[in-house]
Amino acid sequence: MGQRQKTSDRSRLSALSGLVMRGSSRSSSVTRKGRLFPENDQDLAADCEQWIALDKEIEGLASRWSDLESLSACQLDYFKMDTLELKELPLASRMEAIDTDCRRLGRLRMAALNSLGRRRPRTIHDVFAQLMVVSRLLELERGTAWPLVRNARKFLSRARCPECDAAYRPRGKLRA
Repeated sequence: MGQRQKTSDRSRLSALSGLVMRGSSRSSSVTRKGRLFPENDQDLAADCEQWIALDKEIEGLASRWSDLESLSACQLDYFKMDTLELKELPLASRMEAIDTDCRRLGRLRMAALNSLGRRRPRTIHDVFAQLMVVSRLLELERGTAWPLVRNARKFLSRARCPECDAAYRPRGKLRA
């Protein structure tokens, strides 16, 4: 086993670790707003926007966890430590809290996605919102369906109804 850092050497964690730790301690902005997807809510576009916000929040938490892991790996023998040594790291409690939040929000995201999948669009805005959720889901895969979804999303983002000139994109900040 390689050389290990002494506990006193852990004080070398940079100012970046403080920023990452402060950034990861905020509570979920999505869940602070109240219950996600009230059962009698009929605004599918708004619920899709809320799902995308939740997905982006999970992505941000995962990125912060990764930053903490990278910081630990750069300044300590992170990948050579056993489980007990990892738990003693200054950033371990923050990483564990982020992991717990990601798992909780991930379960919420899956339940919300199941709820969205059972609902039927009533307007072009609802269709656009559902397409934005689909594009968010497919973006990482970038499989054979991705170019089709991306092109449809781009078109509908700019398109307007030829009869009334209303934008297909709902008024909110719906962006995947």
